[in-house]
Amino acid sequence: MATKAEPAQVKTPWDERTIELLSIYQQGGIFHPYTCGKCSRDPDLESQTLIPTRDGWRCPFPVCDYKQDWCHESTLIVTENHVHRRGG
Repeated sequence: MATKAEPAQVKTPWDERTIELLSIYQQGGIFHPYTCGKCSRDPDLESQTLIPTRDGWRCPFPVCDYKQDWCHESTLIVTENHVHRRGG
């Protein structure tokens, strides 16, 4: 039986274009954004959408130390295609 391949990941550090694409993705509303692995369990918090930085994702809440050092390569591909279709 064939095994399903894991999606390719892009590890940090991220360059400016990657951060820009991830920011567009997070704000796009087309797909579910990357969210905090800690705060997303708390329904009282308003937004758990992660913020892309050179060193990876970080939670928007100053008291939270959640970090993630990767994104799916497909996230960048989909977002880049979307930007090109819009003429950006």
